[in-house]
Amino acid sequence: MTSPYIQRYARPAIALHWAIALVIIAGAVLGLALETIPREQRLPWANLHAVLGTLILLLTFARLFVRVTHVPPPLYDRGWVVALSKVGHFALYALTLALPLSGLAMWWLRGRGLDLWLFQIPSPLAVNRDVAKLAEEAHEVIFWIGALAVGGHVAAALVHHFVWKDGLLERMRPA
Repeated sequence: MTSPYIQRYARPAIALHWAIALVIIAGAVLGLALETIPREQRLPWANLHAVLGTLILLLTFARLFVRVTHVPPPLYDRGWVVALSKVGHFALYALTLALPLSGLAMWWLRGRGLDLWLFQIPSPLAVNRDVAKLAEEAHEVIFWIGALAVGGHVAAALVHHFVWKDGLLERMRPA
């Protein structure tokens, strides 16, 4: 089959895609590991997790800017696949915004500032443990929904590559 995916994404889009993926993996692994770290040793690791979440948020804003300023390659017309792709990508963008925002809300509502080592960002929110608990629950739910969305994204890419053999992965492959 001749590939409709000859056109590649812009280099900034590719770089941001893979940077976000790597930071999400690091943040997810650290977030899941936090519960295994003794409470008295947890704060610096939790801060690192919050910093990674903030980085995801900033990279996602940059990715959205690139998405608006650079025309992506055309979608291959497979009917329902195009619709599913649009929904999936919208969900991924929404989740990469909602997950760090819920985490930062939880962090700041507990009265914690963000330690960026060279400087600190104090909490802009008043301490509210009840709302912090709600933000924590939202953060966990959003994480698992995001894990499913990322799994679907990876599965779709693998179907394109191994089943349809249509060259889709070439569009986002690092140069």
